[in-house]
Amino acid sequence: MTNKIFQDKIDEMFGETLIVHYKNTRIEFARKVVGREGYDVCMRVLDSNDLQRPTTKQILLLLQHLYRNKKEKFYSDFLNELQGETIFCGTENLYCSEGVIVFDNVDGKMPNTKKELLRRMREGDKAIRMINWGFKTSSSGLENVLKNPYVLAQVGSEDMLEVLHELYLQQPKAMFGLLSRNPLHVRTLERPIGEGRLYEPRTETSLDFGANANFLNIYSCGGCCPRGGNVPIIKSISNS
Repeated sequence: MTNKIFQDKIDEMFGETLIVHYKNTRIEFARKVVGREGYDVCMRVLDSNDLQRPTTKQILLLLQHLYRNKKEKFYSDFLNELQGETIFCGTENLYCSEGVIVFDNVDGKMPNTKKELLRRMREGDKAIRMINWGFKTSSSGLENVLKNPYVLAQVGSEDMLEVLHELYLQQPKAMFGLLSRNPLHVRTLERPIGEGRLYEPRTETSLDFGANANFLNIYSCGGCCPRGGNVPIIKSISNS
């Protein structure tokens, strides 16, 4: 059941929106977020209202748009609300012996198994990407981040690296990192799953967006953010 407070909040938010254009796509975001709850709670609110879970790529495009327009109060206020918070993404991770499968679970209905995800990827589903082990699990400095295969899988396409570059320049002291916040999964980020492992760990992706520390970390957190996080609300997506 949808939390009534969240439902009222969503209805109220749709009065103010902002538009982000990317190539031939028009993304309409609500002015506020669903937040300060756990990942599953936030995503269930979106699912029950037939709203798309925002991908890592879409959230980075939103941040780019806010930075570009931050001289206007409407945008700077929204940017300030997001800074210092964890931002939950609809992009998820499944770890397996070969590497990490990154997939955009925009409707919450993506398969839970390596077999099904790889089958859909082989059939041409661009929402699913596979990265083999060997990539660095932490990167700082723009050059290292832009070369990291996991970052590329998270943002979905090489042209998005320009967006990361722009965000980096907006924060002169910025650092981008890849972290695992879940003790159960920290080793699987560093090496393949050991023999005899009976499950394939699955975690969500979150963005740590620091206010005073000036950083943006992309990490696999496994639902371990104790104080909850925020999820930007996408009202609609259409061709521009």
